Amino acid sequence: MEKIQIVESHFVDLTEIAKCHRAAFPDSLSTKLGVSYCSKMLEWYLSSENKFLFHLKDKTTIAGYCGGFIREGELHGSSTGMTQFASREGIKALLLRPWLFMHPKFVNNYRFFLRNFLLLFTKKLVSARANEKVTSESLKERTAGLVVIGVAPKFQGHGYGSLLLKEFEKKAKKMNCTKMNLTVESANDTAIRAYLRSGWEKGNEEDLHLSMFKII
Repeated sequence: MEKIQIVESHFVDLTEIAKCHRAAFPDSLSTKLGVSYCSKMLEWYLSSENKFLFHLKDKTTIAGYCGGFIREGELHGSSTGMTQFASREGIKALLLRPWLFMHPKFVNNYRFFLRNFLLLFTKKLVSARANEKVTSESLKERTAGLVVIGVAPKFQGHGYGSLLLKEFEKKAKKMNCTKMNLTVESANDTAIRAYLRSGWEKGNEEDLHLSMFKII
């Protein structure tokens, strides 16, 4: 544990963080789309001041990473925002790997991907409505959304996930947030138990996903 460092992520780190992501989530659609797509997807966290990305470094190896954002001035939520940001890389990767259209993640969320594809051509039409939503939400409490967290397999079981969660909470407090939230698959008992141990609470469950939160 002594040799682990928590490091703010920068553009030059994205390829290595992408490799860590692919090792942590080998069966995910993003992993199947390749390193270039994962790198672009992670770049979303560096695209504005209300987003952040940091990683754990074991000597020269990235052992884990975590990313989140404060919804402030965003036209969309994290899933849509990230998908839109990496859309060109995503389309290119899918055309090179057409069998991924049958990936369970794509099949089960085809409406989401179709909506995002159409959104590429209708951004100007939806901007006004989205801005109205952002204005409304800006009146609510300031929250930090934990969007992604992962630890490479060979570093799992050493408490690195807890370190990432603690650092995320520090950043949320530093950005004047009073609450943190996340969404996790309802069947992911391991992750849910880890969040509960770190003081998170269960919220609503919908569409096989559980929302969780922590007041800070």
